[in-house]
Amino acid sequence: MKQTTYKKIEIEWKDITQFPHKITEEDIKNCVIEQVKTIGYLIKEDKKSICIAMSLYKSGEFGDFYIIPKGCIIKKRFIK
Repeated sequence: MKQTTYKKIEIEWKDITQFPHKITEEDIKNCVIEQVKTIGYLIKEDKKSICIAMSLYKSGEFGDFYIIPKGCIIKKRFIK
C-alpha cells in the first residue's frame, strides 16, 4: 500500500439542484441553488476542478469522492 499524506480541506460551493420525480412549474420556479460545505481529503486540483475524498481505505483506495467544478466554489480552506 502506498503511504501518502493528504491535506484536509473544507470547501463551500454551490450545488446543482435536480429532482428525480414529478414537480409542478410553481415548485420549479421556487427552487434555489443550495450552498454546501464539504470536508474531505484533497486528492487532486487543477484549473477546472478540485477532487476530494471523504474516505481513505487501508488498501489505498478512496470512497465517497466529489469532483467540484471551480466555477461552483465560493470558498476553500485547509484544515490542520
